[in-house]
Amino acid sequence: YEWAVNSTCSGFTSPYSTTEYFTTLDTCGSIQNINVTGITPSVATIRWNGNASMDTVRIRITNTLTGAARNAYVLSTAAGSYEARGLRSNTTYSVEIRGKCNGRAGMWSAPFMFTTSNTTNRETENNPLGLSGYPNPTSDILFYTFDSDDEGEHVVKVCDMAGRELLQQVRTSYSGSNVAEIPVNEYAKGAYLLIVQKGTQKSHFRFTVQ
Repeated sequence: YEWAVNSTCSGFTSPYSTTEYFTTLDTCGSIQNINVTGITPSVATIRWNGNASMDTVRIRITNTLTGAARNAYVLSTAAGSYEARGLRSNTTYSVEIRGKCNGRAGMWSAPFMFTTSNTTNRETENNPLGLSGYPNPTSDILFYTFDSDDEGEHVVKVCDMAGRELLQQVRTSYSGSNVAEIPVNEYAKGAYLLIVQKGTQKSHFRFTVQ
């Protein structure tokens, strides 16, 4: 707040004094001891210490390269955690957290930096999406993973080695590492080709049903 005073004498009012300032105390307190664990190419668990008077905690996660930020809100306890998903591999993020007490927000914590692990080594000229699958061989479900620069749609196909198309679907993908599944329990034993295309990028992965 800023404040100044003046006076009135015999009907005449003086100019205001020089402006002064004061800051009220933060009754909500600040977040302490931020730590990030369980870091993978697309997931990280954020942990912190708050206090019992906080009813809500706001978490701001910022990509330090692009400046893109997202917010998450969780109910507060004295100690809390939040699992951030859909992160980009080999990317540095800044985490800031603040609590809210009875509708009044506390101060932002100091930024905490962490870097996701790297999966770019599986992205090649012939595999621009870094497509891979597991388990391979499989008899029931094939999980496939790939990287995306943004949120949008991708086309997934399964073909046999004669080129016959057995599956084609349009699915949603998210920025960062993506994981999805395809049931293969009705396919005959043998080799197949999984194709994922997002925009102009197309990747292939060969798998076996046993």
